[in-house]
Amino acid sequence: MGLQPVYGDTLHAAMTEADKVGGDLVIKAWRLQGSGLVLLDTYRDDSRQFNEVSIAGPLATDVLNGHRAVTGALPAWTVN
Repeated sequence: MGLQPVYGDTLHAAMTEADKVGGDLVIKAWRLQGSGLVLLDTYRDDSRQFNEVSIAGPLATDVLNGHRAVTGALPAWTVN
């Protein structure tokens, strides 16, 4: 699991939902409101299975697309 702040009150969490071979890639956006966190949105990639995920922020917001976080994931591989 990885956490990345994207604004002063907002963060993204990237994780895999693990099972025996791997899991879905899940990215959630959260915002601090009052005394807790509010889930803003969830993205799920269930097209393949993943073992590892990482999330990081660029030094500056991408001027072309506005991205504030970058994720990377390793697909699960089965061994025969």
